[in-house]
Amino acid sequence: MLHFVKRVVWSLLRLPAFCPSGGNEEERLKVALLKFRACLFAWYDSKAREGVNLTRVSKLTMKMVGTPDRQVLKTKAMETYELLLFVTDQLALYHFDGSARLLEAAELLGRYVSIVKNGPPNLPDVALQERTRITLRHKNARYHATTFGMCSSVVHLL
Repeated sequence: MLHFVKRVVWSLLRLPAFCPSGGNEEERLKVALLKFRACLFAWYDSKAREGVNLTRVSKLTMKMVGTPDRQVLKTKAMETYELLLFVTDQLALYHFDGSARLLEAAELLGRYVSIVKNGPPNLPDVALQERTRITLRHKNARYHATTFGMCSSVVHLL
């Protein structure tokens, strides 16, 4: 999940909505991260008003996301899951090449984690069937992506 969220975060950081034009790449990424962080914290506040209690990323710095050449995402497990929910919402807002496939993968991953997280240690048959259906759909999406010549970076995300 961490690898997927990292790739989506970097895809979003490069969008014109976050990354301004002009200046050098380092400055643009700093501004993009500031805008991304502001959107993330506003999203946290809106979820809190809805009564949803989330594990928040306390700060999001360049050190936590790395550089374009060495992309990382240094978040803990629940922070990563809550960040997955945020990037899923962002993917629904911003449309770019490959965003529909990323949105579908993000929604599937979110549902999968929700089933495992909220279910009892021994999942009931219905939850096991849903988890298996999600896994098969994910594998089917990977198969179609490789068969029909999608770029390897998108296939890797699926």
